[in-house]
Amino acid sequence: MSIQNISSPPEGYTTDEKRTSVHISESKSDKTGDIKASASITTYLTPNMDKNIIVNQIAGKKYSLVSSYLKTVENVAGFKITKNKVLPFIGNNLPANRQNITLNVLTY
Repeated sequence: MSIQNISSPPEGYTTDEKRTSVHISESKSDKTGDIKASASITTYLTPNMDKNIIVNQIAGKKYSLVSSYLKTVENVAGFKITKNKVLPFIGNNLPANRQNITLNVLTY
């Protein structure tokens, strides 16, 4: 029997449970009813990133400055900022209330 146990991801990373899959192949049962199979587990690791801290840092700032800033954050491959309950005269600034900002980050 060959088992490789990876109990936790490397320091600074977490497992992306939404992008984890298990593939079972070569399953066979013997005369006693025992089943032997090969399994392949694929998962993605994402860098630990506290989006709440980032949202606190970008609240009330101009979108262009925020865009430039997020491009410098380590391991960020892309991002999407959604402004909720925005007043029409705010323009290109993000809301000052961090609860009105939703940040989605794509990491390497």
